[in-house]
Amino acid sequence: MTFELTTGAILQIDGCRYRVVEQNTFHEIDLRIDMANIVGATPAHERVLLALQPEPLLFLLKRLEQNWMAQPSAALLHDGEMFSSVYHGAAHSTRKARAGKRESKAEYVLLRSDSGRVIFTIAKDDEMTTYVGVSLPAQAVLQNGKPVGKATA
Repeated sequence: MTFELTTGAILQIDGCRYRVVEQNTFHEIDLRIDMANIVGATPAHERVLLALQPEPLLFLLKRLEQNWMAQPSAALLHDGEMFSSVYHGAAHSTRKARAGKRESKAEYVLLRSDSGRVIFTIAKDDEMTTYVGVSLPAQAVLQNGKPVGKATA
């Protein structure tokens, strides 16, 4: 699944409206990660919409306040659920924001539990950010009444 969103685009997710603040795209040889920072009606509604090229689903994530020293590599236990690593590696990013484009390299890990919940960590410029969330079908995220996700082979 991939998506192309512009800054300022309005999305509808589960009856709530979100505005795209920024989009990052990460590329590896056989992987693409699209990551959009989205904001809802209040600061409590700040989320990240994530798509990975080989995955058939989108991920709706919120920031998880964790101060890990390093990214988990194989598995971790969180809220009583075991999360196993699905994807990990390093990719080049192109950030699309109001200030233009900026390229950098980031290390990422996507972990998934049996319930479908995911944890995504991304580390760049000596800073690691962790997110937790759920899987969503492409039809659950709409822009102008149409799904934002594009299926990939």
